[in-house]
Amino acid sequence: MGCDIHVFVERKKNDKWVHYTGKHFSLSAWEKEYSKTEKCNAPFDWRSYGMYGFLAGVRARDIKPIKDPACKIPDDASEFVKKEYERWDGDGHSHSSLTAKELLEFDYNQDLRSPDEDFSTNSRGVLFEKKICPKHRDFDEEDNYKTYFDYLGGPDGMFFTHVNELAELGNPDDVRVVFWFDN
Repeated sequence: MGCDIHVFVERKKNDKWVHYTGKHFSLSAWEKEYSKTEKCNAPFDWRSYGMYGFLAGVRARDIKPIKDPACKIPDDASEFVKKEYERWDGDGHSHSSLTAKELLEFDYNQDLRSPDEDFSTNSRGVLFEKKICPKHRDFDEEDNYKTYFDYLGGPDGMFFTHVNELAELGNPDDVRVVFWFDN
């Protein structure tokens, strides 16, 4: 069974979050060829269990998420996102949000190979206790994935392209992604 992400961009206007619908986010070469378009309206819209683990502690349990998983959409989400959320009620899980500022200010040069905290969640995203994770069993000294930066694709990765494109949409405190997953 696979897991997919559902991502929505919101911008704050007049102290209210509004769903962003512009086609602003780059596509990979394959996606451009397949979709016959250059841009899309949602960042991080591909299956990557490493990225899912980083964003919300989903699937990749060997990486600490950027922040404690919220397991709910923001109370002040846009009406569009709330309606989409209701449509997925019962099937969506691990709901969360991140501002562009949080994504920009995270220290991606942290070493993945040191012991760290992990989060245990059930299939509906209910947060259980924190636990200490031993050294990452997937990483060797010769492995290219020694930092979050490398793990998420390095300088050529679409993840960082999308983080930078989010920042282009306005004040990083006033731009966010709201997302959840389904299996």
